[in-house]
Amino acid sequence: MPQAELCLVTGAAGFIGSHLCERLLRDGYRVIGLACLYAANFQVPTVSLRYFTVYGPRQRPDMAFHIFLRAIYAGEPIVIYGDGEQTRDFTYISDVVQANILAMTRGEVGAAYNIGGGSRVTVNRCLEVLRQVTCQELRVIHQEPQYGEMRHTYADISAAQQVLGYEPRVTLEEGLAAEDAWFREVILAGPRPGSGAGTAARMQKNG
Repeated sequence: MPQAELCLVTGAAGFIGSHLCERLLRDGYRVIGLACLYAANFQVPTVSLRYFTVYGPRQRPDMAFHIFLRAIYAGEPIVIYGDGEQTRDFTYISDVVQANILAMTRGEVGAAYNIGGGSRVTVNRCLEVLRQVTCQELRVIHQEPQYGEMRHTYADISAAQQVLGYEPRVTLEEGLAAEDAWFREVILAGPRPGSGAGTAARMQKNG
């Protein structure tokens, strides 16, 4: 069996990086990150984690669930690209924190681990959960799928489970309920007296 051609990915992050890696792997490339390369060649003790769609309280304003919640409470429509049956592996923030701590104490130097929520969920299912936790009716508008968007993504977390002892603990229902509670308390309430520019402004500044 011929060895797959190696492709080094440097500086690719977020939407572009994750989808680039998925496409390269599907086309038969072996994808390696810069951290793994330094570990192999210069013995820099690195451990890499690949996060899959992280969400929860303090989520960035440009992320989907934050955008959805803002639209819901503003009485505005939620724009969905495609039929909503595309799937994602959503990972709650406390599970990501757990994975980082485990990686520091148990991770193998030079290794990379997928960190996900443990299941594929459709966007339509996410909307139904948001309807339940917010007790609001949702207005949804469907538009044409965005070019280059992956139809399905799913994290194979078997290596993280076996080596790190990682196990996602927070269900989508629990996680979205927590994000909704934070959104109502912090974002909808607005800046509080003596808070300077306000929690939302600090959140945006700190990412």
